[in-house]
Amino acid sequence: MPRRKGKKKEAEGGNFYTIWADLNSFLMILFLLLYTFVMDKVSEVEQQKIYESIRMSLKGTHLQPKIAEESPDKERQNVVDTVTKYIEDQKLSDFLNVMVEENKVRIILAQPVLFDTGEAILKEGAMELLADIGKMLASAKNPIIVEGHTDNVPIRTEKYDSNWELSFARSYSVIKYLIKSVGISPVRMHAIGYGEYRPIAPNDTAENRAQNRRIEINILLKEVFVSAGTKE
Repeated sequence: MPRRKGKKKEAEGGNFYTIWADLNSFLMILFLLLYTFVMDKVSEVEQQKIYESIRMSLKGTHLQPKIAEESPDKERQNVVDTVTKYIEDQKLSDFLNVMVEENKVRIILAQPVLFDTGEAILKEGAMELLADIGKMLASAKNPIIVEGHTDNVPIRTEKYDSNWELSFARSYSVIKYLIKSVGISPVRMHAIGYGEYRPIAPNDTAENRAQNRRIEINILLKEVFVSAGTKE
């Protein structure tokens, strides 16, 4: 008989833990549903503030989130105005084009303006042009990505085994000049070589191939959400 009672108690204990586990699962699902419902009613900016607050609190820091003073549209317009005004003042419109996208401003320079065919060494005249552009870039303070692009005509020289290598070497030459000669912080600069793989026109005519041989200087726009945390 004592043995049977012991078994009964074990069974009762097992039932208790099963119920407790089910209750915890139910509560977790309930809170997830409530969380989903609440977050669905909150804007993306407010959600970001919540995420950042949770993340910083887990690190033992006090977060003081704030929204950037300028909206993306206003900031984009400020950057565009700065770029276009500088290009007009310096009479640079014959050498480059400007395109505005949602998250960046693109300054597009044709390859002959900067480099000889098959080369990644900046021309002397290109240095003067980049110096002018660099003055404007230095005042903007935004991150910058310099992209190298080519047409699809195969290349194989002693220096460069492919268009990909040539395009990167050209973008690197540009950022090296902007860093060393203009004084732009290397933290802001990135070099990318895309070779022939991101054309802006079909490579079916000489004119279109000339458009694809280009350097793009992309001015990235700032994030909307910024935060400042202080250690407690």
